[in-house]
Amino acid sequence: MEERAALPDRNLCLVVHSAGNASLMQRPMPSPGPLQVLIRVEAVRVQAMPLGLADGTVVCPSGKPIVPGQEFCGEVVGVGISVDRSELPVGARVAVTPRSFCESCYYCERGQTNLCETGAELFGWNVDGGYQQYVCVSQRLCHAFDDDVPYKQAVLASSAAAASYGMTKASILPGDTVVIFGSGVCSLMGIVFSRGLGAESISVVGSVGVNPQQALTCGATRFVHWDPSGDEGQQCQQLRTAIHEETDGRGADAVVYTSDHGTGVPDMQLAVSLVRPGGCIVN
Repeated sequence: MEERAALPDRNLCLVVHSAGNASLMQRPMPSPGPLQVLIRVEAVRVQAMPLGLADGTVVCPSGKPIVPGQEFCGEVVGVGISVDRSELPVGARVAVTPRSFCESCYYCERGQTNLCETGAELFGWNVDGGYQQYVCVSQRLCHAFDDDVPYKQAVLASSAAAASYGMTKASILPGDTVVIFGSGVCSLMGIVFSRGLGAESISVVGSVGVNPQQALTCGATRFVHWDPSGDEGQQCQQLRTAIHEETDGRGADAVVYTSDHGTGVPDMQLAVSLVRPGGCIVN
C-alpha cells in the first residue's frame, strides 16, 4: 500500500453502541484493500440520522454498534492495489458518495444507482461512516475536487448532486411555480437550483418551529409552516387555495419532496392536488 508517512497506529471513532449510548473509541487503523483508498476525514455533514442513532429514535438495521456519518470528505492518505493513482493519488482531496452500488442491476444500468437492487451499503447505517479519523472507501465512490474548495463546502457535494438531479428531472422553466416540501440542506439547495433555472414562485413547506429565514434567503418567495398535530384537511386546503390562486387555477408546475422534508405531509395525496395537469412531482 502506498501511503503518507507517520500515520497513527490507532483510529479514533465515535461509536453508537445502542440507543442513547455513544462513546469515543480507539480502534485498529484500517488498511485499504484492492480498489480501495484510505481517507483521513476532514469534514462530516451533520444530519438527523446520526443524532437519531445517538438518542435512540433511529435504530440501525443490524442492531450492532455503528460509526455514524453518511456524507463526508477528506484527503487520500493511502492507496490499495489496483487503484488508478493517476485519478486518486495520495494527497487527493475527495468527496465520498454515501451509498455503494453494483453497477450491473436494472437500476444501476439506467443510472439510478440509489435504487440498486443488491442491497447497497450506506455509510453510517449498515457500514461504518465518517465519524472517525480514517476510513477505507472504494475508489469508485470518491470524487476528487480542487485544492481551493474548502472541505466544509465539499462535504455538501452529495446533497448538491441529489438536489440538482431532482430539480433537473422536474424540468423547471423560467416563470414556473414550484412547491418544495422540507427546509433541510437538500431543500435549500432545491430552492437555489429552482431559482437558477428561472422559477418565479417558490413556496416552501416546513415543520412548525423551523426558522423560515434560510429558505427565504436562498430564494423562496413563501414559507408555510406545517403542523402535523393540526387539522390536516384545513392545512391542505389552505395550501391548495394559495397555489391555485397564484397560478390562475392551474396548480404548481413542479412539486418536490426532499428526503429531509420531515413535515408529516401526506406526500402523494397532497402533491397530486397541488400540481397542474402535465406538471411534475419529484419524490
